[in-house]
Amino acid sequence: MGAPGPSARDWSEMPFDALTSVFAKLAAVELLMGAELVCRSWLEAAKAPELWRAVVMMCQPHNVVDRGASLCAMAKEAVDRSGRLLEKFVIRGEEIRHR
Repeated sequence: MGAPGPSARDWSEMPFDALTSVFAKLAAVELLMGAELVCRSWLEAAKAPELWRAVVMMCQPHNVVDRGASLCAMAKEAVDRSGRLLEKFVIRGEEIRHR
């Protein structure tokens, strides 16, 4: 295989602020199960506390994580990542507000 063409990009070099802007549009489950698995720089961006101020974990029937332990582990990870900045947490339609 030859060298990548001029349009090829190394997505791991995307700027941190650009990554967090994109990640802010993802749901918590998508972020935990997808985006952060791409590479180390994406993982670091996915851990930015500002992404975890409002956590919404709505699991659809087609989601692999709509059962027990996996969902609980992801909820704990989301809360831990908030760095005490968590303002709102929603899971399966039930809302819990931190005061």
